[in-house]
Amino acid sequence: MNRLRIHSSSISRRLSTEIRIRLAEPNSEQNFLSLLAERAGKRKHCSYNVLDEIDLFRQKTNQTPSKSLYEASLHLFAETRNVSSAERLWERMGSDNVSPTSKMFNCMIRCYSRAGRLMEARKLFEKMKGVGSVKEDGYTYGSLITGEGVAGTIEGVFKLLEEAKLKIDPFPNTLYRVALGACLQQKNGQAAIDLLEMMGKNEIKAGVEDFYIAFKAQTSMEKLELLTEKLSSESIPFDQKLFQICIKRAPEIQSDSKPWDECLRMFEKIQKEEGIVPDENTWMTLINCANELAVEVGEINKLVLKMKRSGHTPPRPLLMRARARPDYTPKKKPDFQQSPPRRPWVPPQDTSFDSGLWRPNEDFSQPADFKLPDSVLSRFMKVEDDGQSDGDGKEGKKVGK
Repeated sequence: MNRLRIHSSSISRRLSTEIRIRLAEPNSEQNFLSLLAERAGKRKHCSYNVLDEIDLFRQKTNQTPSKSLYEASLHLFAETRNVSSAERLWERMGSDNVSPTSKMFNCMIRCYSRAGRLMEARKLFEKMKGVGSVKEDGYTYGSLITGEGVAGTIEGVFKLLEEAKLKIDPFPNTLYRVALGACLQQKNGQAAIDLLEMMGKNEIKAGVEDFYIAFKAQTSMEKLELLTEKLSSESIPFDQKLFQICIKRAPEIQSDSKPWDECLRMFEKIQKEEGIVPDENTWMTLINCANELAVEVGEINKLVLKMKRSGHTPPRPLLMRARARPDYTPKKKPDFQQSPPRRPWVPPQDTSFDSGLWRPNEDFSQPADFKLPDSVLSRFMKVEDDGQSDGDGKEGKKVGK
């Protein structure tokens, strides 16, 4: 117990300087709310100190936090999937006699759903229905649909959509996109196509973003061709982003051919049937797929050269490797093991005069106790003319320089 107290006090001492500065300002609660909103927008994983920050807020202001502060805190917990802190704050709301609002219920349901705890989210949803002052909305059903997608129950997604049509007026069309995201999470391509057909029956025009999600969820060539026909029937052009999505999905398509062959076939087929000229991003998507599938270097070099001939600029390292001679091997930079070793330590040599490596003594106060030989002295002598001549014709005497 003491260890827990010490731990909580150390957490309160480690609170961010930013929250202390904002609580010291006059409009402290509004500043606190803006800080929580910034964290939720950036989805920072800094929600574990929020409960201690709320305690600090109470100490500084001597007042109970408002409902908006509780809502902002629960929203932050939902975005960061911090279920434990959300449950503690929910219990603290009960002890403070704070009646939960629809936004609080929505944030708590979203927190459970994103964390994969679908049973708790359903129980809280049933409890929400029993509160008379609270009414479920599109955000509530969207959170539950997200939870169904995490749990992998596509039947629950369609059931919630039908229930939302009866309960919510007007029905928010964004729920279809949330349901498509649940199909994408489970890679259920048939369910995504069924949702697009349901939108058509309800006279809701599917946008290009909806088709992006539906294309990402496909795992068979037949479904991709069916989606392409539906795309043309909706008068939506087949753009470069869909081209890139199809290339990325090609290796995961269930077929008898190899993933890279399927990827190349998809690349050539879309160019031929849709008449689309691949841009730089599409070429790089194909090259990245080749790298991920461990294709031979020669095949990748051919793709890089094709990209260059089509008028685009590949990355310089790829282009240099593609243009190199087949027999060229770049020199390997020497590392520490390959570098020549250092010279070994050599003990000091004998520096006496007899050894030929003489150096003057360090103590110059005493005269040297040796005498230079005449052969050495003669090299430092010169002839001085004193007016006398020797018998051999040489004049003068030798003196030192």
